Amino acid sequence: RCRDIWECLPHIFVGQVSQLAPLLQLLCYEVTLSCEGLQRQLPPWRSYSATAGRFLSSACVDVVVPRAGALQSEVAAYRALCASLASE
Repeated sequence: RCRDIWECLPHIFVGQVSQLAPLLQLLCYEVTLSCEGLQRQLPPWRSYSATAGRFLSSACVDVVVPRAGALQSEVAAYRALCASLASE
């Protein structure tokens, strides 16, 4: 089930941090259940605090989406930034 949830996620999250945190909590909960089902100890790097530290760190990039009716140059700059982030 955890793998199914993970594979449904987009490679780039578009939304607010307040929307990402509950998703991370769900994933960590599923990993915990999976480990318990296999009678294994949860690895420390799979805990919520470690996962949140990875995804909600300063490495995250907050990109402002151009407003409706934005100048073509603003849209082009936004697309270029998104493309560069996707290729990392």
